[in-house]
This record gives sequence, C-alpha cells and structure tokens, in this order.
Amino acid sequence: MQDALNIPALFLLPLIFVVPGYVLYYLCRDKKLKLAFLDTIFLVILGSILISGWLGLILAELGVFSIWNLALLLLIILIPLIVKFHVRFDSKLLPPPLPTLFSFLLLLLIILAGFLFLKPYPWILGGRDQGVYVNTGVNIAKTGSILIHDPMLQNMNDSARDIFYRIEKRPAVLNQTRHQGVQFLGFYVTDKNEGEITPQFFYLYPTWLAIFYSIFGLELSVYATPFFALLATLSVFLLTKTLFNDKVALVASLLLTLNFAQVWYAREPSTEIFTQLLIFAGLATFILFNRNLNKYLGVISALCFGEVFLTRIDTLYFILPIMLFFAYMRMSEKLRREHVFYFIIPFSILSIHAILSAAFISTPYTFDILKGTSTEIFQLIKKDGYQLAALLLLAASLLFLVDFCRKLIYRKMYKLHRLLPYTQHAILLLILLAAFYSYFLRPTEGVPDSYNMVKLSWYLAGFLGILIATVGSVMLLYKKPYWESYLFLSIMLVYSAYFIMNARVALDQPWWIRRFLPVVIPSMLICIAYSIDILSRFRLRDKPIGKIFSSFLLIMLLFYFITADSPLINHVEYEGIIDDVEHISKITENNSILIFDQYDWISLKLSTPLNYIFNRRSFIAYGHNYAVINNQFQAWEQNHTIYLLNPATSSVKNFTQYGLFLIQKETREIYMPLMGEGTQYGFPQNITRRVVVYTLFKVARAENLLEDDQELVMNLCSNYSIYTEGFSYCENTADGEFRWSGEKAYVTLPTPFASDYILHIKVNDSRKPSNAPENSSVHVNDCMLVENLADGDNLVNVPKACVTTPHSTLLIHSEAWIPHQLIGNNDMRELGIIIDEISIRKSNAP
Repeated sequence: MQDALNIPALFLLPLIFVVPGYVLYYLCRDKKLKLAFLDTIFLVILGSILISGWLGLILAELGVFSIWNLALLLLIILIPLIVKFHVRFDSKLLPPPLPTLFSFLLLLLIILAGFLFLKPYPWILGGRDQGVYVNTGVNIAKTGSILIHDPMLQNMNDSARDIFYRIEKRPAVLNQTRHQGVQFLGFYVTDKNEGEITPQFFYLYPTWLAIFYSIFGLELSVYATPFFALLATLSVFLLTKTLFNDKVALVASLLLTLNFAQVWYAREPSTEIFTQLLIFAGLATFILFNRNLNKYLGVISALCFGEVFLTRIDTLYFILPIMLFFAYMRMSEKLRREHVFYFIIPFSILSIHAILSAAFISTPYTFDILKGTSTEIFQLIKKDGYQLAALLLLAASLLFLVDFCRKLIYRKMYKLHRLLPYTQHAILLLILLAAFYSYFLRPTEGVPDSYNMVKLSWYLAGFLGILIATVGSVMLLYKKPYWESYLFLSIMLVYSAYFIMNARVALDQPWWIRRFLPVVIPSMLICIAYSIDILSRFRLRDKPIGKIFSSFLLIMLLFYFITADSPLINHVEYEGIIDDVEHISKITENNSILIFDQYDWISLKLSTPLNYIFNRRSFIAYGHNYAVINNQFQAWEQNHTIYLLNPATSSVKNFTQYGLFLIQKETREIYMPLMGEGTQYGFPQNITRRVVVYTLFKVARAENLLEDDQELVMNLCSNYSIYTEGFSYCENTADGEFRWSGEKAYVTLPTPFASDYILHIKVNDSRKPSNAPENSSVHVNDCMLVENLADGDNLVNVPKACVTTPHSTLLIHSEAWIPHQLIGNNDMRELGIIIDEISIRKSNAP
C-alpha cells in the first residue's frame, strides 16, 4: 500500500510554507522598500522554505526528524517572536496587486510553467542520483535520521558482508576513500561493525523530499521538484527584472520555461532545480539588499547562498565572486553594518554548517569528490597539526595585513579606473575568443569533453542561441552599475568555463546537461533576452528595424524550444513504476528478504526502493561463494522468508548442491516509457518503451518443501521450469500445459525424504504419430528404474539407495523422432514424449 496523504499534516502547510517567512518579513519591515505584489508573496514563501528546510535538515542530522517535530520546532521559535513583537497580519505590508499587462502576462507564464512542470517523474529506482535522493528522503521521513542503522550488517560475519555489502579491502582504495563498502549504488557502508550506512550527496534536498513525503505520501512527494521549479522561474524573473526591466524578465522567463532541460529537470527528483532557485533568488535578493540595505533581503540572500552549499558540492565555485565583491566593498569602505549583521553572519553560520555536514556526515561523498586533495588535507590534519596551525596563522596575518592596508590598496586601484574601458575591451575579446574556441576549435581536439559547447548548444537553439547569448554577455560589460553586472557575469562565466571544460561524468542525454542547468542555461537565456531587448531598440532612418528583427529572432527561438518540447507534453518518465515495484512487496511477506544474485540493470534499479521505500530487505550478491550464501540463508530462515529475483542459471545449479530449491512465485513484465537514454550523439527526441521482465522465486529447502502426507507437483512450464534441460518449449492446450522431451531430458528433483519415494510422471502422447518410436526409459541419478513409459500416469518407485544428496537428477531417455520426417511439416525438432506433469511423494503417503 502506497503511503497516502497525511490529512492531519495538511494543516501544517501554512506553518511550513508561509508563517516563518512572514514573521521574518514583519520583523524586518521597511516602508522604503518598494516591491510588486507577486514579488513580495514570492519572497515570503521563499523565506519560509529557507527557514523550514534548514531546521528540517538540522533535525535529520540529529536523527530526530519528523513532520511533527519540525512543526514543534517552528512553533518554539516563532511563538515567542510573535508574542514579543506583536506580529500580526498587516495588509499594508503587502503592496496592492495592480492589474497591469505584465502582471497578466506573468500569470499566464506561471500557468504555462505549471502545465509543463507538473508532470513529475516517479523516479524511485536506484542506480542514479534521482533514486538516491528519493530513497534517502523516504528513509529520513520513516526513521528520522540521515544515517541508516542496518542491524543485519551489524550482525553479519565478515564473509557474508563481503558478498552482500561489497566490502572494500584494498589498502590503496581505502586510503583514498572514507567508506568501507557499498550496500547499493549511492549508499556507503561507513561502519560495518556498527551497521552504519551513509547515503550519498548532501541532504537539504532529501530533507524537502522527506517533508513532502510526510505530508503527501509517496506518489505526491515527487511534486516537490515541480513546486521548486515554479519558484525557480519566478526567481529568474525577479533577478532579470532587477538587473534590466519587466520586458527582458518576461522574455527570459518564457525562454527558460520552454527550455527542454528546464522542463525535464523540473519533473525529475534531483537537486538541479532546487539549486537554480537558491542561486537566482539569492542573486536577486542580494542585489536588492545592496541597493536598499533591507534587513529581510539581506537575511534571505544569506540563507539562499548558504543553503546552496548544503545542496550541491559543485557550488563551491559560487563563493569566489561573492568573496571578491565583499573584498571590493571592504576596500572601498562601502561595507555597512547591515552587510555584516544581516548577510555575513548568517551566511557564515550556514557555511560552517555546510563544512561540518560535509566533514562529519557526508564524509564518504565529500572525500570521493575531492579525492587526492581531501586525502592530503586529512593527512595534514592528522600528522602535521603544528604546521597546519602555523599556515592558518600566517594566512590570517596576511588577511589582516591586507585589510590594514586596504585604503592604500584601494587608492592605487582607483587611480587605474581610467583603464576600465580597456579592461572591458579585453574581457570582451576574451569572451568572444573563448566562445569561438569552445564551439569551433575544441571539438577538433578529440578529448572527452571536446564537444561540450556543441552539446550545450542543442538546448539553446544551436549556434544561433550561443551567438546571441555571447552578444548579450558582452553587452553586460557596459551596463551600470558595474558591480551588479560583473557579479552576475562572473558567476555565469565561472560555471560555464568549468563545466564546458570538465562535464563528462555521463554521456547520455538529457542526463549530461544537468550540470549546466542550475546556472549556465538560465544565465545564457537572460543574456539572450537582454540581446533581443537591445536589438529591439535599434532604428534605421526612424524605421523600427530592430523590433522586426528581434521579433523574428524571438519567434525562431520559441519555435525551436516548442518543437524540442513536443515529445515531453504527455511524457512521464518511468510512469507506473511505483505500482510495479509496490506489487513485489504485496506478493511477499512482511519479513521477507529479497536477494538479487546478479549485479545488473534490474538489481541496480529495484533493490534500493524495495529496501528503503517498501520495507523489503534487499541484498545484491556481489560475490558467488555459495557455501557462505547458504550459511547466511540458514541464519535468515529462522525469522525470514527468502526470495530470489532473476537468479542466474549458475546460481540455480549451485543452490541445489545445498538442498535449496526455488519455487516460482510470479513472472511479470514492467513497461517503462523512457526518453533519451543512450542519445549521446544528438538531442533526445524519441520516447521508447523499455520492457523489463523479472521472475520472483521463493527459496525453500528440500526437507521443507512438503509434509509427509503431501505431494509436490512440479509444473515444468512455470514454477520448476528452471530445473529442466533438454525439453522443447512449453505449449498450451485446452487441457493444460505440456512440454516435449528431447532425446535426453533432465529434471532436477528435490529429494526431501531419507527413504524411498514415489515419482509420478504423467505422459500424454495423444499428439504423437503412430509410426514414431516408443522406446523410453527413466533414470534417477545412476539408477535405471523404468523402461518404456506408458501413456497416462506412471508411478515409479525410487529406492533410498538411489538418493545420495538433497537433490536428484531425473533423466528421461527417449528414442527421438523429427516431425518433419514423419509428418511432413516444417517442425525440425528432435522430440521424444509429451510430459504433462511430474510430482513426488513419500512411499507411504496416500
């Protein structure tokens, strides 16, 4: 049963999404601040999200998260503030919603974005970032903690751990990592003796998935990302309007809403959209804060920028432009008290939180990403503490010296202001050369990332989009005030340069483009909108040539984006997968253990949600020491029912050596609509439907298969088909299923009796031609028991002496015939006799 809507928790929505931001806005109210109605509503909701999400993350890191604990913590913080400062709803704080043309167009844009975004992908499957985030979020909601305690790992011996948790033993590898093994892809074993498992990545976004899951249940929890995507679009609108005007903001937001990458990742449960919201909302509020010195805007921008570091590790590049800005403000003595109290302090607190979280909770992921650098730092701290302390002291001294001499430095720099136009020209030339090199020259180098700029252009209307964006970025250099344009441009260029040179983790589209979505694509679309606006002002002999040409360019871009989006209109990636995976949990017992004995696509995808969402303990066998597996099965069998999904043929044969038999529970097909996987050489266009077949087997020991007075029926077409060899394919008639034996047909039999038993073979040779040979014999292991099986029921007594192991091999030896030779049809099979059914029972059973 899917986790359903939590009706009581629905009443917490205002507390989580509105009240914190409004209380902070009320406390920081400023009559001088002039914002539009929708901008104010957006900032209040944004403030609530920033506060609620951060507090929820702290609870999860402490291991006490729940939706009710979050509500209680919010009330403990908010109620004293509301009482002390007499916070009340004041309509005067909200500007009136003026019905302007732009507000109407913006409303239409939000409706369009809702239509495109609100088709979330139920990506619960493991194997990629999306599944790790969703399963981590569900685990946080269920257990209250980020770190996972696995008692089975804790109580398992080392041999079994090596198989089921892929424990790492190589010293060279262990020296470069901070984890001991892997449970599933994205779930690290960080303390095998304590049974500790640490999910991959950072945890602010999974905390939001936990909040949505706790309120809305599993199926609706994936609407978190579309919700953030709507807010991200508004954040881009607010920033562009702040930098330019409503017209540029509307065009940029429209292009972003229709962009294929934006639509795709607005539906996918991953951090790209959430990061985009934090960065662009942070930039917008940061610029407004520096213009107005409004306390609320300062805190909100600090929270946005600080929480970026709690969301993705690659946002470290984001801090450099911010630090340079404040260095400039300090040297020019433009740094105000408001900057320190309402931005620097909260930003520093969240930055320290991010460092602590990375160092002590998400340690294996952080060390894996930083690799050698992290190891060197770790060794420096461990072995050379005094040297490190000296280095830190020296760095602090240099910073103090620079700060002490800031006036002198600034005066020297200020004298160089007359060189600013030349600097702008140099930057302009560098941007043009970098764009030309990345698009035209670098693809000829043949390195792994050489086509990155070309691939990026697929999502920006090809070379035309890159050209217009480059022109727009160049024009930004000449727009005042300089620091706002430079801040925005420096962030865009830092991210663009890094990912164009380095984004190579996965080749398939649209997975590859994800690294460009948080910053690069929205920034380039803003530059495109700005270029179109500049071009629209161009007149030739009082004729609006610019408006005509800019309108033509905009129509071309919109046509390109709409055409690219057309396959996505009704597409939902992995549609129906929640019900398909849940079905496995429904047909297995609550205490089940599900084993995948092959590390393949199915085990990679299904094991994680079965374990963390549907409460079925799942294991992937990374090794095939069947003696160890058998011993572990014996330990589990006392309290658990064990199932295997899609076992390998080798496993089936080896399990029988230990008296383990698999009873087929179900074979089922999963139909998954997919788009873009494997399209590494072009833009994703076609939607395919992948069919995945799994077979679920229940594991049973031979001695437990049936009681003394029962008969074990082995259906050769279904539940025991994996134990047959030398038979033709299964055929169906109105009377039931049957299989033709070949010249030598084998069946592996469970032999649970330490005594004689009866083998019942039902033969049905009604379709066998009269001139076909009839000679046949039955053998069990090395014992020949019967010659010439009769049509109908054949009861064969198997002496105890013929049974030496928990399993036996039944051989049906027939004189083969070929239908084509006897009947004249096209059937070239070598056939023996028809077997309807085989069963065994104890000799003294009725």
